[in-house]
Amino acid sequence: MTSRRLMTLASYATVVAATLAVTFAQAPAPASTTPVRVRSRAAIDAKLARKKPPVAQRAEDLKRWQEARKNGISEPFDQPQQALTFFLEQRLPAGQTTLSPQDYTAGIEHAEQMPIYSTDLQQFLPERIGATPSASPGDPTPPAPVGLGTWQPVGPGNIGGRTRALLIHPTTPTTMWAAGVAGGVWKSTNGGGTWVPKADLLVNIAVNSMILDPRNPDVLYAGTGEGFFNGDAVRGAGILKSTDGGETWAQLPSTANSDFHYVQKIVMSRGSSQRLYAATRTGIFRSVDAGATWVKVYTATEFGGCMDLAIQTDRSVAMVVAACGTFAQARVMRAIDTASTMSWKTVLSPTGMGRTSLAVAPSNQSVMYAMASNFSSTALLGVWKSTNSGKTWTAAMTAATTTSTLNKLLLSNPVFGVLSQCGFGASQALTQGWYDNIIVVDPADPNVVWAGGIDLFRSDDGGANWGQASHWWFTQGTDPEYNHADHHLVVFHPNYDGVTNKVMYSANDGGVYRTDDARAPVSYSPDPITGASPVCGNTAPGVLSWTGLNNGYQTTQFYHGVPYPDASTFFGGTQDNGTIRGTLAGGPNAWSTIRGGDGGYVAVNPSNTNMLWAENTGLSIVRSTNGGSTYSSFTSGIGEGAGNFLFITPFAQDPSNASNMWIAGAFPWRTVQATAVPTVGSIWAQAGGVFGQRIGAIAVAPSNANRVYMGGGTGAGANNGRVFTTGVALSSTAATVWSFSRPRPDPTFVSWLAVHPTNPAEVYATISTFNTTTGTGHVFKSTDAGVTWTSIDGSGATGIPDVPVHSILIDPDNTTNLWVGTDIGVFSSTDGGANWARENTGFANVITESLSIGTEGGVQYIYAFTHGRSVFRVRKPVPLTTCGANARC
Repeated sequence: MTSRRLMTLASYATVVAATLAVTFAQAPAPASTTPVRVRSRAAIDAKLARKKPPVAQRAEDLKRWQEARKNGISEPFDQPQQALTFFLEQRLPAGQTTLSPQDYTAGIEHAEQMPIYSTDLQQFLPERIGATPSASPGDPTPPAPVGLGTWQPVGPGNIGGRTRALLIHPTTPTTMWAAGVAGGVWKSTNGGGTWVPKADLLVNIAVNSMILDPRNPDVLYAGTGEGFFNGDAVRGAGILKSTDGGETWAQLPSTANSDFHYVQKIVMSRGSSQRLYAATRTGIFRSVDAGATWVKVYTATEFGGCMDLAIQTDRSVAMVVAACGTFAQARVMRAIDTASTMSWKTVLSPTGMGRTSLAVAPSNQSVMYAMASNFSSTALLGVWKSTNSGKTWTAAMTAATTTSTLNKLLLSNPVFGVLSQCGFGASQALTQGWYDNIIVVDPADPNVVWAGGIDLFRSDDGGANWGQASHWWFTQGTDPEYNHADHHLVVFHPNYDGVTNKVMYSANDGGVYRTDDARAPVSYSPDPITGASPVCGNTAPGVLSWTGLNNGYQTTQFYHGVPYPDASTFFGGTQDNGTIRGTLAGGPNAWSTIRGGDGGYVAVNPSNTNMLWAENTGLSIVRSTNGGSTYSSFTSGIGEGAGNFLFITPFAQDPSNASNMWIAGAFPWRTVQATAVPTVGSIWAQAGGVFGQRIGAIAVAPSNANRVYMGGGTGAGANNGRVFTTGVALSSTAATVWSFSRPRPDPTFVSWLAVHPTNPAEVYATISTFNTTTGTGHVFKSTDAGVTWTSIDGSGATGIPDVPVHSILIDPDNTTNLWVGTDIGVFSSTDGGANWARENTGFANVITESLSIGTEGGVQYIYAFTHGRSVFRVRKPVPLTTCGANARC
């Protein structure tokens, strides 16, 4: 007997736990009382919404958006802001539809010329690591050595971010490299026991694929840019190379161009370590000189370009196999691996083929597999097998012909596909073959095949029948069958033989996981599926189990975050890992998820920390009164359409009164009963007329609750980038007209607003839009409540680079101290913005979404929530008036 994890989704409301004994005749065992994971339906839907906008609209939405930008047309408010465009909308100048790596390269080069400052030590540091800083004239205090005074990571190190690349050293398998799609390259020398970041200060840390040279494992290549059309994908900057085992990296100059914005896959020829192939959005490229130069050997005409490559490595005349296309008719091609002219021949292109993944069987490389999604539904189209090196293919299993329900769910959310059979409600086809789609063959048996979608599956008969090998909705840390959702890679131990060594790794949206027995039983669910079937949560004892390897692997992608009032606890909203919370006492590897789905903005009641606010995407704000155990909707009274709200919708507390809270789509909304229990009537009231654009930033003056500022994000075309304000915020109505101005004359995205602690008319605005010929500057200041604005970017070597700026923090004890979070890390100023320095002491070249201050043990800290490198903190300067004997003054 074993426990039954029963997920009841009555009325699509909550997942109700129940532990029932179910007899499995084939494997009698003592009954277990494993607890069931409680998960809300709303959270699950929010998690999957990011990856599954309506399939029929996705490509058309992108084209429409691009055309609108080119022609200067505003996006109608009745059209939801798709996640696909949110990242670009924050950064692109008007009319521009793609980002250039050169934009970031110039910014990095500028930053490298800037002085380095340590907020903790309150002093400038030398450029060379290991050099000794010079003391200020007349300062008797000896300077601290470089390496001290750095930003400290606080996690999460146990909730990994999306990972699409993982390598294992062929002769020293305890050495591993993993890469986050926005978190750079990480290295472990103890088999995943701990991880150390590498290449944090490179031009781009959005790593999507990696390979190493098996002849010289010190040589590694990393392809940047995630080109699978998920909304939060970070654009790349070509291919990076390391020749010292991943300790240091450099961009290959030959890939610093638009052909290598999105490098989906890199493979190496057995014939020569100098010969490489790369699949990108624009085609297939080959290098015959270890990446020094590249030649396009196939120009992609398929939508999305080329998505996967596989290559034979056991013969002198080898084949390269490529899969190109997604969201439209795709195909599989092959060509001879050669340094001469290549001729590509289409070998597989069944009607309806969408994104397709490829695999070569290591033990018999004449055997190949292809798993294809259906481009119109993104569900499984089928699995095909070749036994003659990809020359011809036969269907191992197709969704149209298989009689197994479970087989059809390889690229879908398995439990949602059988909700009705499980007794949970009406089934739903939640498909993701365009996003997570991987097929791999067991190194010791060409008939043992692994497939990854939302969950992992294994076939032991050449792809004809499939059993489930992971369950995303089980309880992490309790259920051994749990593995995070959304699988992108499966890697076997170099010594894997299927007998004495059966170790296998998976990389997914939650980081890296390992199983020590990849040949253990998997869970088949024969038809008819019932409530007792494994797919419904009933797993027999001894089935394949998983262990997380996210031990210091700090690659979580935050959108927003704040510390609690005592700064011993901190939480924030993340991409695909929900709203998560950590504590100083627990350490970096003990964060927990307190709400599922994609997370956005958060807030905590300073007078009662059991009262929390969180959100998923769009208009979805919720409140918890029990510390995050349960939530209730907090949107009543808001009467504008969902399409008016940004993908990540800002909301803000009144710093002087937590009962007052603000949110906005294209209209401002106010509540004065945010902390009331219970709330009475509609929570929110309209507090002004239409702004004509979606709001991207909100700030309330700490010294005057009636002064509120809101910054425009998207939706207004040429009028983007206005800052709106009113001085009668608490009494404003739907008829109140908010005045507005523009920090920059060109259309921009106002990403953050901050108000002086004692002067409500002094306000700062950050701009995440790249500079244009008609407008420059990323940080602006107004001293007259937004009537006029002055750029405080500085200039020259002490000016802020032309990179998107997402947040600004004012030191409340000394307002000449400023910090900004950008796409390439944090910069600080000690003179009110006249001059800036880079704060990369311990920091990474990573998108920094939000900055905030918390006081822990009487010491103030600045917290930085990043999109790809988790959370950092550093001690804030001590106010001169309270220095006393403090050596930091």
